[in-house]
Amino acid sequence: MVSGIRDLIFWLVLTEPGVRRDGTLVPIGGLRFCLVFRKEFFVKRPLAFLLIMVLLLGLTACAPTEGKLVYNILVDPGVVLSTEKAEAATYKVERANLLDYYGHFAKRFLASASIPNDQRAKSEYAVRATDGSELLINPISGIHYIVPAYEYISGVFNYRSAGAADPARDDTLFFERDVDLPFMPRARAEDIVKEEVSRVQAGDVRGTVFFLFERYTLNVKETFALDHRSLSAREEDKLAVERQENPREGEESAGKGQWGVEDDCYYVVMEVCLDDIPLLGKSRDLDYLLVYGVTVEICYGAEGIRYLKVSPIYEVHDEALSSGTIISAADALACVKAKYAGIISTKETTVKSLELCYAAFPDDATQKNYHLVPAWCAELQEKMLLDDGKTYYVTSTLYFNAYTGKEFL
Repeated sequence: MVSGIRDLIFWLVLTEPGVRRDGTLVPIGGLRFCLVFRKEFFVKRPLAFLLIMVLLLGLTACAPTEGKLVYNILVDPGVVLSTEKAEAATYKVERANLLDYYGHFAKRFLASASIPNDQRAKSEYAVRATDGSELLINPISGIHYIVPAYEYISGVFNYRSAGAADPARDDTLFFERDVDLPFMPRARAEDIVKEEVSRVQAGDVRGTVFFLFERYTLNVKETFALDHRSLSAREEDKLAVERQENPREGEESAGKGQWGVEDDCYYVVMEVCLDDIPLLGKSRDLDYLLVYGVTVEICYGAEGIRYLKVSPIYEVHDEALSSGTIISAADALACVKAKYAGIISTKETTVKSLELCYAAFPDDATQKNYHLVPAWCAELQEKMLLDDGKTYYVTSTLYFNAYTGKEFL
């Protein structure tokens, strides 16, 4: 914008007109320095000339890309770039009606708890047992099983905060990944929670029992060790921020305060995979239609599961619609770089991850029937330095058709 205005003034003022054969004026190419201006310009318009020179100097100084480092796109060293090509299929699926699974989840997780009769009558998909545990089933947000011990943990650790623009608000950065806690080795805890979820029945068809994840496999994506010392320190950080941002005398959140070894737990995030390819775990907007990602998240302590979240999943009833060869990770990265080849930015933009996944695309407006299409998902991070001196990161994701390399818009 600035450079455009500057160039326009150069064109209008600092070039000398020529004449076409039809008598119309046309500027002659080439920039004329002020010393070769016509004498009349100096004599008749000295103030105008001075103002124009000042304006041009100011516009030149304010041009956004001049004198600054510019970027196309960087690649994080941790991004694995395999050149191997593979086969993948496209499936037609149906969004599962999670309310149909209430009885099976209640049998699995509330069997030892007493459920008041009024709770049963009030709602089939929101039940609070006498021991304080809750089972919530919502067609949009998924299935949630919560026990009282998770209440304070949820206020300290929020997996949804991962990738927050302000690193200070990303809870995942304050806890270690893939380490053991005293009450149980991490690998053992992962095996237990995977078994617990895999055994949840979805229903009976002609006398045959099938399971919620029968067509899928569950793979552990990452596990956070929520030890009591880190939980206590993170709670103090959050309370300090709350006191600073929302000073309210007598209304401050107390938090748990005293944390002990009995609070230690693992937070396990699992991918739901079809043909060894994970379903996309992130939600995304498609023409104002929100398509939810698919993940399983579990908080597991010494006494068992404290929290379980199963996001809405897709039922695969039929065989693959089609299959084909997909492009390699290296080729997918080339597609990302090609998109940014003509873009010059003064903000550092980095490809943080590049993963093959199944992305869901709705067949119609009912949001019931979908196609699962293999896609390369590139997560980008843009570095922002604000006036307060803090560094922020803005995360975005690009999706490319794994067959053709074309971007899904």
